[in-house]
Amino acid sequence: MLTIFSLSVFSLALLSELLLIFWLPFRLNSEQKGNREVARQEMVHTLDILRSRLGRFKAASRYQGKEVAMMTEGLDNLARYLREYSKQLDIEQIRAVRTVLQQCQKSLSHFTAQKQYAAEISIDTSACLKRTFSGFGPTAATAGKTEPHQK
Repeated sequence: MLTIFSLSVFSLALLSELLLIFWLPFRLNSEQKGNREVARQEMVHTLDILRSRLGRFKAASRYQGKEVAMMTEGLDNLARYLREYSKQLDIEQIRAVRTVLQQCQKSLSHFTAQKQYAAEISIDTSACLKRTFSGFGPTAATAGKTEPHQK
């Protein structure tokens, strides 16, 4: 009787260890896949929100409009890429994309505050043109003098 009991306890322990050996990695792997899928869906959702907000944004200046257009084009390119390859991204790549999207959100907040990144400067070209072309044409010292032709 004791032998049957000890054999059954030993068999139960062996089966539970085998179950843990095979079930636990499977369970952890499926949990990681679930976390990756949630992160992927959040990434795509954030991208959609950003693209929507940028599409409705009205630029305060021509320069800011160009900056917003560049960001919109970049996000559109990212959306096309993710539409095709997002299911193949691992968790680190998803985190990297989410970091870029967070930076875009900061830039959009910057634009919403009617700020821009490029500085508007004006260049006075008249002084530059005067200096550039001052050596051309007749001057008082050379007026009326002609250089001899060389043979």
